Amino acid sequence: MRLSGMTLRDIGNECGVSYQRIQQMVRIAKQQLAYRVFFGCPPARKNIAIKSRILRRVERKKRESRILKKLEHVLLEQGLSTIRDQAKALNLSPSTTHHLFSGDWKIGVRYSTISRILKSRHLPKQARRLLVTEFPADPRAPEMRGPKGKIR
Repeated sequence: MRLSGMTLRDIGNECGVSYQRIQQMVRIAKQQLAYRVFFGCPPARKNIAIKSRILRRVERKKRESRILKKLEHVLLEQGLSTIRDQAKALNLSPSTTHHLFSGDWKIGVRYSTISRILKSRHLPKQARRLLVTEFPADPRAPEMRGPKGKIR
């Protein structure tokens, strides 16, 4: 079926649809296209805000990844070479420990996980010192606040 150069009436005759139905279909298609164009791309101001939020997440994830690599090295220096030993020291399950050290998490490390690690009795002192100095103690700490003082 060739549509280029045809009028709506010709298209209706070709498809076996009335002229009014073709007009209605074109009107609906225009509305849907306008909706996609208008709402599909947020205004430039929102794009900048979204990009900066994504960059902050990426930077936080890189920072947390470096901290967890240091933590893994500290545990290895203490003689905790297997995942089970590390998990026991961190007060986590072996799968969670593997997940943390593999670095394949999407958003970042949850503060509940860090606080659970810090509550562990078996955590070596060097590892505890590393976590206390590198991670903020509370998500409401000043470095976790946005420009207007809101918690991110």
